[in-house]
Parts: sequence; C-alpha cells; structure tokens
Amino acid sequence: MDDLLAFLLCVVALMENVSGRARLIEPPMRSSIWRYNIYNVPKNLMDDHLNCGGFEYQWTVANGRCGSCGDPYFGPSNNIYPGIYANNVMTRTVTQGSFLNVSVFADQNQLGYFRFYLCPDMNGQEYIDLDECFDKHPLQILDTFSSTYYVGSGGGVFNMKLILPVNVFCQHCVLKWAYVTGKEGRDLHSCRNCLGCGPQETFINCADITI
Repeated sequence: MDDLLAFLLCVVALMENVSGRARLIEPPMRSSIWRYNIYNVPKNLMDDHLNCGGFEYQWTVANGRCGSCGDPYFGPSNNIYPGIYANNVMTRTVTQGSFLNVSVFADQNQLGYFRFYLCPDMNGQEYIDLDECFDKHPLQILDTFSSTYYVGSGGGVFNMKLILPVNVFCQHCVLKWAYVTGKEGRDLHSCRNCLGCGPQETFINCADITI
C-alpha cells in the first residue's frame, strides 16, 4: 500500500509540469507556413505547442508515444495527411548531397536535445508509415558531427546545418525535427530526483521539402 501511495504521489509530481514552447522555424514546418504570408493555408496559433498532446497526455494516456509530426498519438492528427495542416506545400528546395540550413526556436531552461530525420519516400505515397520511414533515415548534424544536438540551458533560436545523403533526391521529402527536453527531474519508477531522469516533454515538427 505504501509503495502504491508513493507511486501515485510521484505521478502527481510529474503532472505538475509547465509546458514550454518550441518549433521548427527553418524550413517552415507544416503548422507554421501561415506565418510567412506566402501560402493560403489554415493558421495554427498554437504551432509552438506540438508536444504530443502535452506531457500528461503523452505519458499517462499514450504510454510515451507521439504522433509522427507532434500530434497526440490517438489524434486528432492535424499535421499528417489528410490533416488540415498537411497541405503538401514544399517550403524549401535544396541540392542533393548538400547541407540543409535549419533553425529552431525553444524556450530557456528546457535542456534536452534535438534530432532530425528525413523521409524521402513520399512521392505518391500519402499513407506511408512515417515513423518507420523516419527511423531509417536519421540525419547527421554538421555542427556536432553526430545525430544529436544538445541544447543546454539557453533559449532563443538555434541554427544548424544538416548533412543530406548524397544518394537521396525527391520531389517530396518530409523533414522531422524531434526535441526531447531534459527539464524534468523525477524518475517515474524510483521517484528519485535527478535532472533529466524519467519522462520528458517532447516536441515534434514536420516540414515538406524538395531535394
């Protein structure tokens, strides 16, 4: 009984999470295209809150899972086809085998790390398993010579260059940015305090590009 009470108290402590804000700025991601006054697309005024439905939802309802492009795992899936923000608008065109400039905005003191993935198989395949495709194509970050960019405690705009595969070209590629924050400090199983332990708030955005 004592163990159950301790576990429930730990869950309550985890739920006292204050959501941060973060989004992929460059290339413009699906929910943010409206900000650039270029395309006639629906506005998502909460485009910096694509955090898998929120910390509590992700970890107590969806068992840590997230939609492919940051939506709640069980929907609504507004950021994947045929969702209202997935309009197949190519926001950037880059050269095969070159570098892709990316910029991310994030609040201060969220810690954690960024990772990027590419799905090059979208041509004529709107219902492809995006997660499976992304997992096959992690991108290297020139700035770190790895697939991971550690954020630190600072906030603002983070600029990076991604290394594009030399053998990939496509009319429609999907770029995925994933941000696993590190601001939580309580492990769900042991309930011990340690910064970055246990479940973390996660942001995911998708952008459509041509290579």
